[in-house]
Amino acid sequence: MLRATLRLAKRGILHLASFTGVDSRVRDSEWRRRRLAVIAYHGVSRRDEHLWNDELYVTPEHLRRRLTFLRAEGYVVLPLREGLERLTAGTLPPRAVALTFDDGFRDFADMALPLLSEFNAHATAFVTTHHAVDGQPVFLLALDYLLWHARAVPARNALLGGARVTLETGDRAARFRTRERVEQQLRGRRATPADRMQLLVEVARALDLDAIQLLGADMMRIMTIETLRALPTSLVDLQLHTHRHRMPAAAEELQRELDDNRRVLGTAIPSERCVDTLCYPSGEHDPASFDLLRAWGVRHALTCLPGLASPLENPLIIRRWTDTMGVSDLMFSAMMSGVATALPSRATIGLPQPAAVPPPRRSAWNRMRGTPSVRSGTTQSVTAKPERE
Repeated sequence: MLRATLRLAKRGILHLASFTGVDSRVRDSEWRRRRLAVIAYHGVSRRDEHLWNDELYVTPEHLRRRLTFLRAEGYVVLPLREGLERLTAGTLPPRAVALTFDDGFRDFADMALPLLSEFNAHATAFVTTHHAVDGQPVFLLALDYLLWHARAVPARNALLGGARVTLETGDRAARFRTRERVEQQLRGRRATPADRMQLLVEVARALDLDAIQLLGADMMRIMTIETLRALPTSLVDLQLHTHRHRMPAAAEELQRELDDNRRVLGTAIPSERCVDTLCYPSGEHDPASFDLLRAWGVRHALTCLPGLASPLENPLIIRRWTDTMGVSDLMFSAMMSGVATALPSRATIGLPQPAAVPPPRRSAWNRMRGTPSVRSGTTQSVTAKPERE
């Protein structure tokens, strides 16, 4: 009841702000001019990915509508690194925004890039590079997508990797249990990319699906090195997202993640390009790591915390607006103008955060959308991503 009331209150505030002109006055204020609206996307749907997960994927039509809005309303799309530098210097143009795409899915090149080219809109792609090298699907994403496609299939037992596994697909909680059981088949042994792909094929076969047809050559995969090299540098900047999509607490492990990420990206980026901007995997960030990040060479780091990027905040805790299929046109306008920063939230009115279904796990790659897990001293995104490998 309280959640529904909060949603209605937000909607009423937004309509009132638009009707009275508050939205446009905030948009053109000096306060807004000193801030940068960084917009976060992940995947752009080729087929039905947005129906499977409407927080991870948007449709091409959705992205086109956003780019059309930004152009029509006079927003200035800046390259992210330029925008962050001008944010610090206080030289941002009015209505400044920057576009970001997390993870580096192959659909960025095929589905997003043509739209960015059409609108001459620069974007930064934060690429997690482990699967850019092996070319295989992100296992847990691909598995969940297959299970979703089998959501009408009754529960059944299947022989996977020599063990009997119960496959349930009827709802999110059931699919979570199944993912746990299937992933258990990989634990305790050094599974190769081919082993993981074979397990996906076996799961699909047991559910009367064709994994090869559903996953194709590009679904749930990260851009290859060749694809990354082919991206136009005039429109796309490649930056850090860690190698294995995780932020280890141990300093040596975190440094290795960054080193590996930069090494692989370095094979695709012109030598004169700087790689010094990090997007935290799933928004997970720990202040205890900030000294290491600075010493390593990270100048700016982006979270999934909602809001406008401000020169008053730590450059290693840059805020972003995450645009999803569930964000209305009215809300998107309020995000860009800055009005949305004044909206009430669960935290500001003392409501508990919604429980995840199922409870999220600690690994940044392995959380379903919902409330974040919290490590001591760690701040994470309010909206977590779906499970990944």
